[in-house]
Amino acid sequence: MKEEGDINNLNIQNNDLEENGLKRPLLENDNNDFGDSRASFFKRLFQHPPFQKFLYHFYFVFLSLIYLTISTFLPFLNKTIFTGGYDFPLTSSLFQTLGSSVVLLLFNLVQYRHNKNNIIPRSYFFDKNFVYKSLIMIPVSVCFGAVMILTNIGVDIAPVNYHVVFKSTNIIWIVLFSILINKEKPSLFEYISIATLMAGALMVGWVFATSNKASFVPIFINLLSSFFESFTVVLLKWSCSYLYRYDDTITVIEISLFKVVQGSFVIFIPMVIKERFHGFAALGDIPSKTIWLLVIGIFVTMVFQTAMVCLSKSFYSTTIGIIGQLQIIPQTLISIALYQSFVFTGLHIAGVSLVILGCVIFALFHFSKIYFQKKKEQAF
Repeated sequence: MKEEGDINNLNIQNNDLEENGLKRPLLENDNNDFGDSRASFFKRLFQHPPFQKFLYHFYFVFLSLIYLTISTFLPFLNKTIFTGGYDFPLTSSLFQTLGSSVVLLLFNLVQYRHNKNNIIPRSYFFDKNFVYKSLIMIPVSVCFGAVMILTNIGVDIAPVNYHVVFKSTNIIWIVLFSILINKEKPSLFEYISIATLMAGALMVGWVFATSNKASFVPIFINLLSSFFESFTVVLLKWSCSYLYRYDDTITVIEISLFKVVQGSFVIFIPMVIKERFHGFAALGDIPSKTIWLLVIGIFVTMVFQTAMVCLSKSFYSTTIGIIGQLQIIPQTLISIALYQSFVFTGLHIAGVSLVILGCVIFALFHFSKIYFQKKKEQAF
């Protein structure tokens, strides 16, 4: 048969080549061609503009979901820790930042070891620019430390549903900073959203002050936390832009590491003054469940801060503020379901409704503005 003859001839040729110390590379080349073609296919795929656009939007949605999910559940995690026998909000904050620092440092050292043989040196935490990067990150880290302190104290001394409403006022500061720093001119919808939110926050604050026999200190602390959180987002955007202009090899993990390490020093001072080291001594007396919640808080804080740096690197600070506003709806529903602190009075319900309405107006306006701006750019 012809096929058998062809196979025999092929075997004879291969035997002749092997006798002369050679091997026929037909099958090997075929495999290499297949591997090269597969690599070429993926290379062309990742360079294809529609696929790049899809990856960009997927990246944005994925980071936003992580940021939104963690910011929604983090107050409930901290509240569970404080009500579970560990009422040390500052020591808990220090545990979260110190633990995050250790994990992020390990990741950064792994990155350095992986990239140390590159022709172009890669940035890492302890490189020659350590002092310069530290100075750039100090303003962000101070504000971040203040946010951790005020947020945990605010959650500790006020019910979660009130804390959520007061923290939602950060869009007021975001708009104010956009005017002062970015020289933006707010639109009518932004003024309406701010007025609606402020009216709702005043109603809720009045209900809290009159029904809990408390001073306005919890309200002030929660509002101050909202201010520093907004300022942190703006400063982080500025720091990321400045650092990447100076050294484009710096990584998100490294920036996050500087933030939590320096933030730990900021938290340590008021912790020693207010709680001393009683929080460390109390670790042996609390339930194992609370210990595990503290450990979970470390990883949640690490992921949350890294996601915030990723978003700040890629998007406007206003966009991050918009994403954060969406948390008020699930947080309000969860707080009603878990706790019995929601006051079902007309004034309270109206105030919460106005706060949610103001946040929704603000978010929808900015999302629509971004959408129509992209449509306009595509038309040209």
